[in-house]
Amino acid sequence: MSYEILDIDYFKQYNDEYGHQAGDECVKTIAGLLADIQNENIFCARYGGDEFVVIYVGLGTDEVYAIAEGLRRKVYDLNMSHSGAQERSIVTISQGICSDIPTDDCKDRDFLHAADEYLYIVKKRSKNAVCMGNIKGEEIHY
Repeated sequence: MSYEILDIDYFKQYNDEYGHQAGDECVKTIAGLLADIQNENIFCARYGGDEFVVIYVGLGTDEVYAIAEGLRRKVYDLNMSHSGAQERSIVTISQGICSDIPTDDCKDRDFLHAADEYLYIVKKRSKNAVCMGNIKGEEIHY
């Protein structure tokens, strides 16, 4: 099982620069890309504001990483202007993923919390990237 939390990089600056209606359209565009990857093994939902959660069931870490990286590239390839972004002048996303085998003492919220920690790590390092690890806090590198 894998839990992913992703958010839109520099979204506050996007809203400040282009307005909240444009921000809503940006969120809807990314939600559309998420809808495209959703299937019987992948559930996607808006988590709040500019954050989304993706739950992967029955997929290996290689598969999850490939899907997440593909999503990151699709957002990048949209080439949506974002003059408020610091690294690039387009809209990008950052993704934190916790991937592990659930146990009786491990709850959904534990996966979600770990995914949020991996998102924090990737945002600190460099945005427009994926950071994946297990429930114990050990990063998985690809």
